[in-house]
Amino acid sequence: MLVDHSDVFLSFVDEIGINTWEPIIDVGNRSADLLGALMDRDYRNLSLLNPSAPALGSVQMQLGLRATRVKWYCHEIDYFTVPHSYRLWHDGAVFLRLRDEAERKRYLSKVEEALHADGHLILGVYDQDHASPESATLGYSPEALRQAVGDSFDLQQVRRVRPRMPGRPHPGMIYGRFVRKAADT
Repeated sequence: MLVDHSDVFLSFVDEIGINTWEPIIDVGNRSADLLGALMDRDYRNLSLLNPSAPALGSVQMQLGLRATRVKWYCHEIDYFTVPHSYRLWHDGAVFLRLRDEAERKRYLSKVEEALHADGHLILGVYDQDHASPESATLGYSPEALRQAVGDSFDLQQVRRVRPRMPGRPHPGMIYGRFVRKAADT
């Protein structure tokens, strides 16, 4: 069954119980579907981080006047200065392209810096059956994703789906929902 990426994410948001005023950051998205769906549900503390100015501009155009309700950040993850802590970090586009372990560690360090102590991380990655050795992306099993994310986060839930991606093949995806562990005191 094909599903919309936004529907998978929104079902996680419903299960977590994120309040409409809590800060949410979406990373790497090139479509306004998710932000628009959150706005339709009255979420009002939304940010989008994408290193591509044209991608940000495209999402802004898709949102029209509603774009003024989003905080926009055009930075690579390594250069992103976290303005405040987030309750939820969502990424279905960046982490899955990080092939180098050092890059993934830097990325996860930034996520850890950005999230509340009990904040949630939702990652969308390609299922291990999708990626090939020549691919620009890695494929993950649920266990491989848990290991890649590391010990600072607890894996709470995994969903395997085939997202609806107009005009493109439908690779299998795994969505993992993690909770940031409290720091040892």
